[in-house]
Amino acid sequence: MATDVMNEEDLEEQQEEMENMQSMYEEWFSDISESMYTIAVPDENNHITCTLKIEYPYSYPSTDPPLFELIYNDYEFDEENVIQKMNECFEAGCPVVTEWYIIIEEEVVRLQDEKQANEAILSEQRRTNQQRREEARQQQSEQKEDERPEYLGVTFWNSFTVNSDRPLILYSVGKKKNPPPKNQQNVRLPLYK
Repeated sequence: MATDVMNEEDLEEQQEEMENMQSMYEEWFSDISESMYTIAVPDENNHITCTLKIEYPYSYPSTDPPLFELIYNDYEFDEENVIQKMNECFEAGCPVVTEWYIIIEEEVVRLQDEKQANEAILSEQRRTNQQRREEARQQQSEQKEDERPEYLGVTFWNSFTVNSDRPLILYSVGKKKNPPPKNQQNVRLPLYK
């Protein structure tokens, strides 16, 4: 239970802990008042994932833990688990903020490892999908080559005989091909009798 009377021993321990935190995490430490400060918890890329805000009550560390607030920007941050671990490690009479910071750091590392594992899985899936697309394109191009009509040269057409006095008119007919417009000159082959 918090009391309104400050114990000298508690005050000394609070100041000592605050100075230790400031010296250990200088870049990420920000003091707000004599009994309140924040420490950012970065990931390995120095992106701030979580910030721990600490406020010392009069009775810390002799009887009560410090008041804290977790500010995080990752929706996968397991706040409930972190708070449970933080509450479990408090022992009356012992400073605890360094241990809390380590608990939060472990959660940040867990999140980063999880993200890297997910990215590796996604990368492998992308690579597999790319290979499947390339295989499908290869199969399609092989099928198109198999479907391609054989070139019929002049010797093939010369093998036909037409018994008619009318000229033979050939049109290219196939997929997406229309006969030539009527005003275009038609290809006429000589008739062999």
